[in-house]
Amino acid sequence: MKKIKIIFLLLMMVTFSTASYSQFKSKDKDKEDDPMNKLLNKSGVPNTSSSINADAPDIFSKLEGQNTFSNRSVPIEGAIDPNKYIVGPNDIFSLGLYGYINQQIPVVVSPEGSIIIPTVGEVKVNGITLTDAKERVVSAVKKRYYSSDVSFTLNTPRTFLIKVSGLTQGTFEVSPVTRVSEILKVLIFDTLNTSRVFYEKTNQREFLNTQISLRNIELSRKNGTVINVDIYKYFLTNKDEDNPFFLEGDLLKIPYSQPDNNFISIGGAVQLAGAYEHVDGDDLETVIGIGRGFDIDAEQDSIMLYRAFQNKDGFDIVNLSFEKDKNTGSKNLTDCL
Repeated sequence: MKKIKIIFLLLMMVTFSTASYSQFKSKDKDKEDDPMNKLLNKSGVPNTSSSINADAPDIFSKLEGQNTFSNRSVPIEGAIDPNKYIVGPNDIFSLGLYGYINQQIPVVVSPEGSIIIPTVGEVKVNGITLTDAKERVVSAVKKRYYSSDVSFTLNTPRTFLIKVSGLTQGTFEVSPVTRVSEILKVLIFDTLNTSRVFYEKTNQREFLNTQISLRNIELSRKNGTVINVDIYKYFLTNKDEDNPFFLEGDLLKIPYSQPDNNFISIGGAVQLAGAYEHVDGDDLETVIGIGRGFDIDAEQDSIMLYRAFQNKDGFDIVNLSFEKDKNTGSKNLTDCL
């Protein structure tokens, strides 16, 4: 049976030179510069990782979502939830009348957020759920055609622009069925960003090491709401709030990860050992989930947590049991030491 070793490092912020934050590390020096190796070699604990978020390309290759950057008609995850979908300008609907008159006509939400229905008039639908929009339109139409059945169906979701800020900045075309992960997928493989320009100018034989954060992202809504986006946690929870859909006016703030300051290293009897970003509030269950769960021969009651000393070499060690301590968060773990 194997034991699980988690090395939980929350290092104090220190000042580094510009070169130390370069996203382009020499292949020969990559292992030497790895913060995990620096610490573990001093303490004698076996190394379990070589880079932060090393499986990021694999993460995004599995997110076969709606790529609105190249296609207007895109695949979606499933039937749209009318209670969650927010109607806006350029949504295309089909209005149907069935009875004495049988007719279907296309209607488009105007830039002012209304639809114009012949012989009925203007109906405001902007900023409300699809459920409410259906009720509002059907009610308005039945006042004119009271003996007919009426349908109001979304045919094609609109597209719009959102802003991205960070080391890479710009505007991107998305839709209400586009998740944050779709933007990140583009940026992960983007070669027309600041880092790439620096790489070309230095003309050095080094490799591009993308360090975009995948767990400490902020999505700021137009109404002032701020959502914390965590792509790794999304795969554990399957909750929309961890990887939300876009709305008009969104600002996506994508920091670069700080591998020298804030990471967790997971090793031992887990399916995918490695180093990953830390997020405030992480508990033991989340950490094991990020490592893709236990191996079949894992001793779940024999988990060892290593925490680096702040001002000297070495680690404190805490013994944990998964069932007993799975909801133990990083603050509680600190209190145990």
